[in-house]
Amino acid sequence: MALLVRTMPLVLQEKRDINVRELFDHVGRVWMDTLANQIYPFTKIAGEFDLHPEFFYTYHGRIYEEISLGGKTYERGRIAYDSLRYKTMVNVVLEDQYYIQIEYNDALYTAEYIRCFARCMGDLIRKWAEQLELSG
Repeated sequence: MALLVRTMPLVLQEKRDINVRELFDHVGRVWMDTLANQIYPFTKIAGEFDLHPEFFYTYHGRIYEEISLGGKTYERGRIAYDSLRYKTMVNVVLEDQYYIQIEYNDALYTAEYIRCFARCMGDLIRKWAEQLELSG
């Protein structure tokens, strides 16, 4: 049994003069436009335009160790791989709380640089949460 995921690119232009609520609304509109065109595979777009993504982001939600189907219980498997396909991979995972896991190419970045990047991400998320709470 396997789960195959079709990856869709989400392209946003930087807008520094908007607040977090406006940013999320903007991302929501771009996301809906992207979904409307999801039939065209990213691999084909990447090939046609010679795109080579350097940063990969995933949100896993809650990861279950077991799943029940048709009265049977199956253990979740993992696929190991030896090489990082991107310069940086950021995974947001939900367990009892959210946590951020970062994998990176250590020939390009130091551990301290990535720790700083992770702290900045945490600070940004906290600021966004504060703005959202204030705006209701």
